[in-house]
Amino acid sequence: MEKFQSVTKAFDLQPTAEEWTAFRRSVESIGIWEWSNGVDPGQPDFWHLRICLDGHDLDIGGTYFDRKGWNTFASSIETLIRRKSPILEASKRAGEGAGGGNGG
Repeated sequence: MEKFQSVTKAFDLQPTAEEWTAFRRSVESIGIWEWSNGVDPGQPDFWHLRICLDGHDLDIGGTYFDRKGWNTFASSIETLIRRKSPILEASKRAGEGAGGGNGG
């Protein structure tokens, strides 16, 4: 697993209506609202996600990047924020090996 130096960089971003629409379609296409918590009892989250969108409130975590459609989700986030994320890129590579690629 790759290690990243913890660096927080804030930036102001206001996605357009079209960008939000594309994001909604993308996450709905992978069935994100059906994702369930994937943390083994007694283990910490490796990732945590909270999305409140269109009346949905998803609050889940996981130990692995093994969700069906994970790579689509990670790419959708990068598109929405208009930049590549080293952590999301690494999660996509890890997801491919854990069954979390686009096909699941």
